[in-house]
Amino acid sequence: MANFQIMQNSKIVGEVTLKDDITGIGRNIGSQVCLQHSKVSGTHAQVVKEKGAFWLEDLGSTNGTYVSGKKITSQYRLHHGDEVAIGEHTLKFISIGSEEHDTDIVEGDNHEAESTMMINAGQLKDMLGTHELNSAAKQGKATGWLEWNGQEVPLSRTEVIIGKSANADVAVKGFFAPAVSASVIRTRDGYLIRPRKRGKVVVNGGAVFNDTVLKHGDKIQVRSIDMVFVIKHS
Repeated sequence: MANFQIMQNSKIVGEVTLKDDITGIGRNIGSQVCLQHSKVSGTHAQVVKEKGAFWLEDLGSTNGTYVSGKKITSQYRLHHGDEVAIGEHTLKFISIGSEEHDTDIVEGDNHEAESTMMINAGQLKDMLGTHELNSAAKQGKATGWLEWNGQEVPLSRTEVIIGKSANADVAVKGFFAPAVSASVIRTRDGYLIRPRKRGKVVVNGGAVFNDTVLKHGDKIQVRSIDMVFVIKHS
């Protein structure tokens, strides 16, 4: 069992149990860890639970995510007692039956080195492959695609529309569905999804209400449609 103690000005102001496979952190109301502060991005970071370990990842936030005063630039395995700084808040990671008792972990103070030791060859290959695809998309050497129910649409234009409109690239059904529920925007840095009013957009299990950067493998739900964002070499 693991949780975050949420602290502000050295005082505990809340606590959240990390019970889901993905826990979203951000200013958006739909975030499991909702931090209302101007220095916190709408979808700021997330914690991914995998095989008993908890991995912290920044989601391209404006002001960054820090552990022990160091800005993280890749997935970071959380350890009992770690303090995560996001905006004016500190999230203290508490893990009962934590990895300190796991004999597979090499003793030492360098958490990032320990995290590397725990990644097997298959996981490392997947991580490197995903990083390569995301980088290729930023450089214009690869194209994003949306895939759903055996269908797919290339994100080769500046904007691809998801909605009920007759001109939508991805059709969304439903009496109350808006003409445009969301759009996927291609920028010089890659791709982002832009929710529209009443769009009901969810990325990797967390509701989003502002522009959100997409990465290879992201799972997207727009009202009744479940999609996957993938990047393919051009």
